[in-house]
Amino acid sequence: RAIERAEGSYFWFIGRREIIMECLRRQVPALSGRLMLEIGCGHGMLLRYLRQQTGLIVAGADAFLEALRLSPADDGIPRYQVDATHLPFRNAFDIVGLFDVLEHIDDDTQVLRECRSALKEGGLLMVTVPAFPSLWSSFDELSCHKRRYMKRVVVNRVRAAGFTVERVTYF
Repeated sequence: RAIERAEGSYFWFIGRREIIMECLRRQVPALSGRLMLEIGCGHGMLLRYLRQQTGLIVAGADAFLEALRLSPADDGIPRYQVDATHLPFRNAFDIVGLFDVLEHIDDDTQVLRECRSALKEGGLLMVTVPAFPSLWSSFDELSCHKRRYMKRVVVNRVRAAGFTVERVTYF
């Protein structure tokens, strides 16, 4: 499959997954056995990598059934077709990941509120988004992005959803 080959070998995907891994390990030193939901998981390659490297118990969610169908049926990772603005989970996960998802959704603040509800008390939300509106290009349009973010905008929206921001950085 072309998308799996790209995610397995293209520098951007490799660098992104390593940054996500390092941030997770920094924020939650004991990852093994913790429950993590990735919203916008697509075919689940990042989930499989995180499970293998950390011992996380992972689940995936995506709005698009076509993306979920690209997942290997035998990898044992539960996947759910969901609308991120109306998650069916409450107080269920230790970690929720939104990796390059918010920029695709009209009501990003509602998605963040739903993530807060899906997390257990003291849970961790990890978000990556494209930065700098001034970098808007045809790639954003082809990718169906609604926006790019400045750091202060992300921080304000995350706080408005009930989170405490522990770390924000560009990569």
